[in-house]
Amino acid sequence: MSQVRQFIIALISGLKADIKNYSRFHELLHKQHNLMQQHNSEALITLNQDHSILIETISKHAIRRKQLMCHIGVTADNAGMEKILAALDAQSGPQVAILWDKLKQLTHHCHDQNEVNGQLLALQFELLNKVLHIQPQDEYSPNTAGEY
Repeated sequence: MSQVRQFIIALISGLKADIKNYSRFHELLHKQHNLMQQHNSEALITLNQDHSILIETISKHAIRRKQLMCHIGVTADNAGMEKILAALDAQSGPQVAILWDKLKQLTHHCHDQNEVNGQLLALQFELLNKVLHIQPQDEYSPNTAGEY
């Protein structure tokens, strides 16, 4: 078996693992959103630890995928993957294309959910800031004591 073929097999195996990891990551992002809505800080701490471990795994896989693509002789981007897909045989090419599309779709879903979570966090922060920094505006407030 040629070395390029081994790299392609490893790449395909990595795509399958990435799909599982990103599916799990998407689940964690949804769970994070629900816990943030419930203000469950203890569960969020535990979840964030799981989050960190999974992000590290995803990052390592991305680095490995880029290395494999470079070893295959293509750029480590969507265009490079399209070249690999075009070079595959008629049977495996479409199957690998489905994997690649699924991975891209999952990364977009994760990005979108992360954006939603960030917006919720920003709203909660803004609300907390308003609650903690309320300035009384009645006649007994310290700001108006010297006005009489």
